[in-house]
Amino acid sequence: MNINVNVDRSDVQQLNSAINRLKTYSAIKFYQEIQKTGLNAAYKVKKDAPFDTGNLRLNVKWDGKAVRSDAPYSGFLEFGTENQKKQEYFFKNILAELKRTIRTIETKIQRTLRRWKK
Repeated sequence: MNINVNVDRSDVQQLNSAINRLKTYSAIKFYQEIQKTGLNAAYKVKKDAPFDTGNLRLNVKWDGKAVRSDAPYSGFLEFGTENQKKQEYFFKNILAELKRTIRTIETKIQRTLRRWKK
């Protein structure tokens, strides 16, 4: 059984162009998007952190790789204790920013692929 497939040269060029745009996006924009996500997440965590002396907010940091709280009691506030009700401020903001980032990246990839189809 023989199958013949004719491929138009312009279609191949469009495909290569789309692949190159995706490579460029993944190399540069992806890193920038992750950095933006970390900064936004740290900002939102600080904004929602329980405030007494301000120490907790001062100890929330984005170091380019992770958002963290260096306050030794931050986990007790987030998860609560036997005698203290939890005051969620950290993980809900991290998860919300991750979901936003995933949607943003998926949208940009879909746009790139749609441009290729045209």
